[in-house]
Amino acid sequence: MIVGHERQVAYLQKVIKKSTWAHGYLFCGPEHVGKTATAFQFARSLICDKSLAEWGGCQKCVQCGLEDLRLSDRFFELVPRSREEAEKNDTTREISIKEISALRRWLMFRSAKSRVIIVQRAEVMSKDAANALLKILEEPNPGTVFIFITSTPQYILPTVRSRTVPLRFDFVPDRELRKIKGATDELIQLAAGRPGVLISSVNDIEFYANEKDLLGMALKVWNGGVSEATMVSKKLAEAEAQWNAIFLHLARLIKREMIFAKTDSIPRLVLSVTSGLKVISNFETTNVNRRLALDVIFFNLQRARS
Repeated sequence: MIVGHERQVAYLQKVIKKSTWAHGYLFCGPEHVGKTATAFQFARSLICDKSLAEWGGCQKCVQCGLEDLRLSDRFFELVPRSREEAEKNDTTREISIKEISALRRWLMFRSAKSRVIIVQRAEVMSKDAANALLKILEEPNPGTVFIFITSTPQYILPTVRSRTVPLRFDFVPDRELRKIKGATDELIQLAAGRPGVLISSVNDIEFYANEKDLLGMALKVWNGGVSEATMVSKKLAEAEAQWNAIFLHLARLIKREMIFAKTDSIPRLVLSVTSGLKVISNFETTNVNRRLALDVIFFNLQRARS
């Protein structure tokens, strides 16, 4: 289900209709806003057996009949390992050269029809993997389309980015989120412009509880003092891929304060959050001390607000 992103979808529908798609695309933007959903819909359009230039495919052929696109022999997905999998196998979480080698072997089987490769969280490819993938992009097989998905495109090799068509996805307005079945004011607040969060919150009570907890932690940092900030940073230090959500909620609190409050602290608050986002974007690619970094960011935010 794609919510919002009319401009991006219209562009992709146009290239499907005219058969003018590129060999590579870069879908970038915040997490859970619809990049993956759009990528899979685009992929279905490309590998439809009927090749009728229809968005989402014909819905009747063998390929369109696959409920899970990953079962198609014309679709390949590269996904980083989870933390649990990496720890179990004593390996890194990166997309490694091993996965790229498997992709290369898959591409050796020629196909007369279009094939699609989706690279999830493309920013966590190892350097060797990125260079190996670059060689494939430099000499693409006819009819092969790569879709790179990332929230931090700056960490993808410039030589890889230069061979893709960038497509930016932003937060979805609340008026669009209200169209989702089961949407409530509370869930829209939790979603903070991210349809994927709203849909998952409607369907998964554990996911909803986690998102509510994240909002609660953001409010503790916003309204509390040093002890509350320290408690939140300690809890978040070992969390996985939840730091952005905290800062998203903090950014919305700043926006609310900009509307209702008369204060000269707004520029300092905005600077504190944006600089914090830059720091946490390095959490998975560097050995930065997460606990210390979050402590400093939250203390600076509270100081700016006071």
